Amino acid sequence: DSLKSLSKGTRKSPATKRKKVFQTIPLDITGRPKFPIKLGDLTVHSLGEVVPDRPEYHTDDLIFPVGYCSTRTYGSLKEPEKQCVYTCTVMDGGQRPRFEIVADSDLEVIGNYSLDECHTQLLQKINRCLGVEIVNTKGKGADFFGLSHPTIHHLIQSCPGVRKCHGYVWTKFDLSRANEGLTVPELDASLSYEALLRSISFSKSHIVKQEPDDTVTTFQNLLMN
Repeated sequence: DSLKSLSKGTRKSPATKRKKVFQTIPLDITGRPKFPIKLGDLTVHSLGEVVPDRPEYHTDDLIFPVGYCSTRTYGSLKEPEKQCVYTCTVMDGGQRPRFEIVADSDLEVIGNYSLDECHTQLLQKINRCLGVEIVNTKGKGADFFGLSHPTIHHLIQSCPGVRKCHGYVWTKFDLSRANEGLTVPELDASLSYEALLRSISFSKSHIVKQEPDDTVTTFQNLLMN
């Protein structure tokens, strides 16, 4: 009995550690969420459908519903300082979900079977366009797509079929009080357009400030020679 109770306690511990704060959203007369759902730079257009019989379509803390669709404003692939709208979708890729990001500026498709790698590819293209490492290219795909946003995660967890997702650990949610405790990734240049602009601006000003110092150093070296 003691072993059973210990085992039960071990299984419950991950769920007790996970606690997210979500915000209320407008509902229709049937109690379903009204789309699109606007959450800052993120807009969710469809929650999609949960696929409980394929293990790769969920992890212990995330669910990847087929047909999930969101858009996010971020820097353009061709001109990162200009705003662009990216459409993020979860596709049926067979045994594994396929994640796609499409820019409205040139309709270039960035796709991968890894959610984080899909986001990484986007960030790498942004850096290459700028010619300097402005953003950290470590992928945060769930955040960029909005799948990990507490409000969206709460809605997905409420969808039919989630309880049949083997290995998924139920997440506990608390209703936000005056939006207190909500996660706002405005400081992350890999997720926020405004943060990206600040990083680009800082990089430019830093380079400008360094040039006079380099010139002075070179001039001093010439004098010494």
